[in-house]
Amino acid sequence: MKGFEDEYPSLPVWRAALAHHFSEADRFEQARKAFGPLAADGFLAVSHDAFAMNALASLSLVCTYIQDAKAAADLYAVLAAFDGRYVWIPPALGSLGPVSFHLGLLSAVRRRLPDAFRHLEDALEHSARMRDRPWYVMSQFAFAVALLLRRDAGDVEHASSLLDEARASAQEMGLRSPLDRPLSRLFFAVADERGILEEVEAVLLDGSDGRGGEDSARSQQPGKIKSALRRRGLKQLSKMVADATDAEIEERFQSRPVQRALFTAAAMTFVPEKAYGFQGTIGYELTSGPDPSGCVPEPDRWTVTIVGDKATARRGKASAPAVSVRIGLADFVRVAAGMLNPVKAMLAGRIEVEGDVAVAGRLVEMFGGTTE
Repeated sequence: MKGFEDEYPSLPVWRAALAHHFSEADRFEQARKAFGPLAADGFLAVSHDAFAMNALASLSLVCTYIQDAKAAADLYAVLAAFDGRYVWIPPALGSLGPVSFHLGLLSAVRRRLPDAFRHLEDALEHSARMRDRPWYVMSQFAFAVALLLRRDAGDVEHASSLLDEARASAQEMGLRSPLDRPLSRLFFAVADERGILEEVEAVLLDGSDGRGGEDSARSQQPGKIKSALRRRGLKQLSKMVADATDAEIEERFQSRPVQRALFTAAAMTFVPEKAYGFQGTIGYELTSGPDPSGCVPEPDRWTVTIVGDKATARRGKASAPAVSVRIGLADFVRVAAGMLNPVKAMLAGRIEVEGDVAVAGRLVEMFGGTTE
């Protein structure tokens, strides 16, 4: 790539391609240095020749990687004139996707999320019409993250469906996972700023659950549980745990990724009206029975935070929670599934509660359940 840049110095497309190469290789400083001169004076250095669109599209990906908001605004202004077009690499060597995809990324860099959502939704439709599968997969991933960041009713389920399809298509085509690409840095940064990083990670991250030494069926089980929770939320729980023993439920729900999916699904069902103005944190301590060697594992601790009309969940012990709940993992899953009455369980000594008793009595209804 550097050789082409040296041989054709009058063609900025090669310098843009080199910057893009550095970003894809996660070489931040080199990408930034290669990007800087091309971004000077509102990208005037990018000549308006047959390769201009290729250069601008490549630079949008670099800009997304380094998250330069000023350059993103300038580049958006240049690319906006080409909205509705598709970026082909001449002569018929491939594509860099729809212009709307790049406008969506640049909008996200500028933290203009409604614009990003609109552009990425258009990119999904455009790449589908062009039957460009690699960029359709990229658009699925980007639009799915936009849905997770928006968090309207049904967005998590829609995003999960898009992500499942994108992962399957990427694996079939031998493509690099979108999560391993530079643009994922942007989405995680935005999620972190909005205080929903744990929730977004819970849906996006679909790696190993650390059960590689077990047989295939058991090693795939956590992934299936996570996928079911993402698609159908807590409604799917009753089918998972019906007639299951404590040991069986603990085995299914002991992994952290599965618990994260469970708490994320619970947070998404938060009903603000049932909180009656409560703002604060709720700490959960989930206990399990002894393992085959007779050792009792440390409890799993989770924190649910309620701010405004949103609830978020994260792994870890709560700091000065308004309510602390200590409950067996199996019983927690049964309560979440609506199969165990929490009041009766508390009276039977199966649930220990400290803190604001009034809030504790509303917890199930606050998260879409019933105490009947």
